[in-house]
Amino acid sequence: MNEDGTPSRNSFASTPSALITMFILLTGDSWNDLISSVISTVGNFYVSILIIALLVIGNLFLLNLFLGILLRSI
Repeated sequence: MNEDGTPSRNSFASTPSALITMFILLTGDSWNDLISSVISTVGNFYVSILIIALLVIGNLFLLNLFLGILLRSI
């Protein structure tokens, strides 16, 4: 929840917000703010390990996809 009582955009509470959260993770845009907001919401530090694992695996997947497309065009 935000300070004004509205639900946070960075959560896994619903499918649209989970998709936005995963997009933020995959692009790497302010992922550290995402981790701090999720930890404060959930109250468990182990969630940050899951988010960091998703961040690393997602970025490796996107990098391999980009390199595969690049090598195919050469």
